[in-house]
Amino acid sequence: MKSLFLLFLLLNVSSFAYGQGGLAIDIPAKQVLTVNQFSCLGTQGYGIFIGQVYSSDGAFDEIGIQNIINARAAGIYVDVYITPCRNANNNCTNGLISGSDQANAIIQRMNDANIVGFLFLVIARNNWPADQTGNRAFILNFTNTVKTAFTNGAFASGIGIYTSYNDWSQIVGSSWSGASDMDLFWVNWNGKPDLTTGFTPFGGWSAPCFHQYAGNVATNNCTGGVPINYDYHASCTCKDEVCYNKFVKKRSERSAHKFDRRH
Repeated sequence: MKSLFLLFLLLNVSSFAYGQGGLAIDIPAKQVLTVNQFSCLGTQGYGIFIGQVYSSDGAFDEIGIQNIINARAAGIYVDVYITPCRNANNNCTNGLISGSDQANAIIQRMNDANIVGFLFLVIARNNWPADQTGNRAFILNFTNTVKTAFTNGAFASGIGIYTSYNDWSQIVGSSWSGASDMDLFWVNWNGKPDLTTGFTPFGGWSAPCFHQYAGNVATNNCTGGVPINYDYHASCTCKDEVCYNKFVKKRSERSAHKFDRRH
């Protein structure tokens, strides 16, 4: 009976998330949330946690990875965001400079830790150089490495872009559309959990798939003062080989299969 209940719950949660839109969270603070805290967030309707695994100094985010582990233990789906090391001085803690080298290291770490989540590459003003041409090449080098790993069966997920209009415009130029085949995670703290309010097309995207609508909010009773970011997601048109919608569908099917005693 418990297995049937879990199957029913997973199917309904995935249907809500995939077809109608849903809520997600991520944590900007360097603090670990407990399994119980994530369970509490789950009761509030937050079905996805997006955790950071790599930071702009060129090191793995061990706190973010632990939060991913704890969220998964609480029964919350997990996805991943990556803040790459990209700066004018090529000063990265682990010595990995290229997008490809960083992507391969992240893929290896996620595989070793059995973390299966969709990747979002953060394009934000964290010391990115003024060289827009070089920045574009770095982004494609990183994302193409992930796509190749997926195609070759070395990685189980795809990749999208996590940015705002202003950050994208400064780092690569608002009209550059070289990454528009990937899903957009749009950052705009307008307080509106939807994909349309205040959105101006840029970078070749006509609409986002995710919207971070509030950030650094420390008033949630579940988190004990730890600030969190609030995100909304809904179905969007797939342009890439493994877009978020396709990934979520496969993930929900695997989860339903796991709890179905008929298999």
